[in-house]
Amino acid sequence: MNFRKYGEGLCEYVVVHGGPGAPGSASSLARKLSEICAVLEPFQTENSVWGQVEELYRQIKGNCTDRVFALGHSWGAWLVYLLAYKHPEVVRTAFLIGAGAFDAAYLPELQGRRLAALPVAEQSEYLQMIELLKTPSENSDRYLGRLGELAEKADNYCVEMTDENSESMVAIDGKQFQKVMTEAFRMREEGFFRKIAEEIRCPIRILHGKNDTTPVEGVVDPLRGAVADFAWYAIDRCGHSPWKEKYGKEEFYRIVDREVKQSEGE
Repeated sequence: MNFRKYGEGLCEYVVVHGGPGAPGSASSLARKLSEICAVLEPFQTENSVWGQVEELYRQIKGNCTDRVFALGHSWGAWLVYLLAYKHPEVVRTAFLIGAGAFDAAYLPELQGRRLAALPVAEQSEYLQMIELLKTPSENSDRYLGRLGELAEKADNYCVEMTDENSESMVAIDGKQFQKVMTEAFRMREEGFFRKIAEEIRCPIRILHGKNDTTPVEGVVDPLRGAVADFAWYAIDRCGHSPWKEKYGKEEFYRIVDREVKQSEGE
């Protein structure tokens, strides 16, 4: 089964994991939100960008209410953004959490921030993992797992190692990461994410930690003034996974709760 459900009945919330190729990496968020209502945690198995978009659409149609609050983390934020473009009829509000930059011009700043946050030995290892993942290998899952560990160490600000913050990982798929990110990076280079912004009519809400190694400007600026219903929030003393951050999680949940209530009050 390529999803987990929390709670009874049709799901109103959908939590989309990062990676790609890291199913289960946002399970702690799905568990927490299930205290409010039923939540779907889909796992993407397709090896193309649009394949994953359509897979997510089918998962929502089969398990959720007519329109959902879709919360995507990291790669999942890009996926939710593309879902809002391709299938707006199923998205009530799209929350982009810790999204990657929508414009490649911000990559040098990201790389500099991430390397600066790692010890010298791990800087070299991080760069090595990136190079190794450019070529298909029987060790791709291991390489992706280690890259994720290093990125998480650099990207987060103050995440407490508690049971509440633990992730129930399903698998690591390095080959999926290679195939999907190659396609996604090409789309970014070609300006696709900017081009579709004016066509998106679903509410887009960006939630980003100020201490995330991806500069918030790289997520906000390509969409601001183009997406019709758009708002963004930069959370103080907070990194890549706001719902797990010691100093940022309360503000994160306050924002989500407020946005959901505003939508329900329409």
